[in-house]
Amino acid sequence: EYMTNGTVVIMGETSDNIGAGMTGGVLYMYQDPGSKINGEYIGEAVMSSLDFDKLKEILTDYVTETGSNKASFVVSDWENTKQQFKKFIPLSMITIGEASATESNMSGK
Repeated sequence: EYMTNGTVVIMGETSDNIGAGMTGGVLYMYQDPGSKINGEYIGEAVMSSLDFDKLKEILTDYVTETGSNKASFVVSDWENTKQQFKKFIPLSMITIGEASATESNMSGK
């Protein structure tokens, strides 16, 4: 709650109301959060190649530091698993192009 900057990567289960109070930063989620997202604060944004690079670096460091089996699996099969990540940012940071992609993604669900 009340995230104003930084990067968060969530690889597991969460409770409801993800992103409440988030006014800055980036949230990456490995699993589709469905209706658990607080749509009043955050929305899905398009993942760029830079996002994928940054995310892989974060996960690789995490594997080195923790030995996480889940993160290790994700990194080892990156070309397949990276497509399962979703990026969320505060609504105030979503550009017009990202908003259009978000609306397309939401209507397809």
